[in-house]
Amino acid sequence: CLDKLNLLIACDGLIPLPRFAIFNQTFDDSDWQYPLIVKPRSGSGSRGIVKVATPAELAKLERSSQLLVQEYLPGEEFSVDVFANTQGEVLATVPRLRMKVDSGIAVVSRTVKDRELEECARQVSERIGLTYVANVQFRRNAAGRPCLLEVNPRFPGTMPLTVASGVNIPLLTLKELLGEPIKPEELRWQELAMVRTWHETYL
Repeated sequence: CLDKLNLLIACDGLIPLPRFAIFNQTFDDSDWQYPLIVKPRSGSGSRGIVKVATPAELAKLERSSQLLVQEYLPGEEFSVDVFANTQGEVLATVPRLRMKVDSGIAVVSRTVKDRELEECARQVSERIGLTYVANVQFRRNAAGRPCLLEVNPRFPGTMPLTVASGVNIPLLTLKELLGEPIKPEELRWQELAMVRTWHETYL
């Protein structure tokens, strides 16, 4: 999960993926459509990601085997919060539409019922051998299909929305660690929207 290239290779043929290649000296953009996305193979918070509009802009970037080139995905972006037990069985998948993002964190978001997203997240989680918690990110391509972006094997920053929707993943994690049973109703959730605001307090 810490290397986006290795993750995409591992999931190739499993679910839809964006077209990708290493941005090294041998990369040839002659049959690629612009805009393109160039980003580090490892990183977080959207740091180092560049949207390249023309071949001239691409030529200005320093090539490196630690960078990826991907097709630009124009559709909506989703994060799917996933919980799996110690045997790797996925018990919960809760997709969140990232409606507005600031510094890699969703500030406007809502949970959405989407079987395709939930199934894709489950397949990725099983392929990588996930236990406990991860956040699987997708973006829709021009045809509307969700394509895998990355997997963050940690508690996501917008986990409170998933908890408020009905699936308390931190609590489920503790129960799994302690060997306590998880009830079916603890895995049910409803669609819910969230807006983060910034409050200033003067003392």
